[in-house]
Amino acid sequence: MAYDDLTEEQHSRLLEIAENCPVHKTFSNKIKIISSLLPQTEYEHQ
Repeated sequence: MAYDDLTEEQHSRLLEIAENCPVHKTFSNKIKIISSLLPQTEYEHQ
C-alpha cells in the first residue's frame, strides 16, 4: 500500500499514532537535567 492510497482518515490516524509514540514524545519534549553531589558516607571514605 502506497502513502497516496490512504484515505484522509487513515492519514489522520497515522499522525495521531505517531504523536503518541513514546520515542516521538521523548524527542519532542525539552530535557531538563539537574545534577548534584550527594554527601559521602563513612563507607565511601575507607
